Amino acid sequence: MKNFKPKKHEVNNEMSVDVESSEMITGLKQESSQNDNDNRQDSTVLSEATPLKTTIIEKGTVIDGDLKIKGNLELYGEVIGDVLCEAHVTLDGEIKGNVQCQSGTFKGGFITGNVSSKEDIQIGNKTEVFGDIESNSADVLGKVKGNCVLHSDIIIRESGAILGNIDAKDITIEKGATVQGSINIVREVFFELEA
Repeated sequence: MKNFKPKKHEVNNEMSVDVESSEMITGLKQESSQNDNDNRQDSTVLSEATPLKTTIIEKGTVIDGDLKIKGNLELYGEVIGDVLCEAHVTLDGEIKGNVQCQSGTFKGGFITGNVSSKEDIQIGNKTEVFGDIESNSADVLGKVKGNCVLHSDIIIRESGAILGNIDAKDITIEKGATVQGSINIVREVFFELEA
């Protein structure tokens, strides 16, 4: 098993991994479909045309410290610390810390910490989350032990289980799913007659 202790950067006194200098880590890779040495155009055009890089943390790699990623993250190893990803997180590994991302697909593995996503997340049937979830929407096939706050909808599939309270605008619970907690459908309700 490879262990990696990130260098401390003097940015807000936080521990973070500088993925630009990842050549020293055999388990950490970056992929990009665009060569960094390409001719650069106006920065406005560049931001629209530049594809996001994907950082891959391979199985057997352990990162001890917080992880900040500007592009996508594919995590098959383990992170002991918080994960802050500005794009999509794909998980089939383990995170012992909080996760903040744009969106997420958690295919398998464990998250021991809270998950916050601006868009949608999918919790696969081989995934267990021990913490609260806040997201736009969620599709739950795995297990969650914590409260779920969704700004849109949540679908709890037949194999899914939530042990905690749920707040969402729309809730779908398939036959066979497990929910142990209160359910609050968040919508405005107007009555014709005021009491």
